[in-house]
Amino acid sequence: MQKSTRAISIVILLNFLYFFVEFYYAKRIGSVALYADSIDFLEDATTNFIALIALSLPFIYRKYISYFLLLVFLLPAISAFILIIDKLINPVPPEAFTLTYVASGALIINSLCSFLLSKLNYNQNSLLKTIYLSARNDVFSNLLIITAGLITLIHPSFIYDLLAGSFILAINLLAIKEILSDIKQNKI
Repeated sequence: MQKSTRAISIVILLNFLYFFVEFYYAKRIGSVALYADSIDFLEDATTNFIALIALSLPFIYRKYISYFLLLVFLLPAISAFILIIDKLINPVPPEAFTLTYVASGALIINSLCSFLLSKLNYNQNSLLKTIYLSARNDVFSNLLIITAGLITLIHPSFIYDLLAGSFILAINLLAIKEILSDIKQNKI
């Protein structure tokens, strides 16, 4: 348990700090994908904190907390959906170099978090699986954002940022489905 506590604590700190970096740049350059990812960093910090507390609780409470975490997991998905609509109304491409650079930093942070969390035994525990899947999905999201930034450098358009934000939404929805399945199977 101490190994889990230490790893999760580091992940909480990294996610919370990088939330501020991405949120600042998302607003500055008008990026849907970075904004959705910044909210995802905040969601990850919150989810990890709640999971850290829940790991010491009896089984029945962990199940309820797992359902609560699913609701928290929905925040980036809802945020991304709203921003996708906004980007369709205001089709301005984000500044591509900053988009790529900030997403590269996020990729490093999320890769480190995934590595730390992959060492935990999450196969029989939906709380640990939730936080691992979240970190793993964030790596994929960051690769999409970097790709969108690089393509936007060559061909300036809002569509690549919009597509990356849409993929982030889809990845989060698939993870929610998998976690819900684990909760129903009592893998808490």
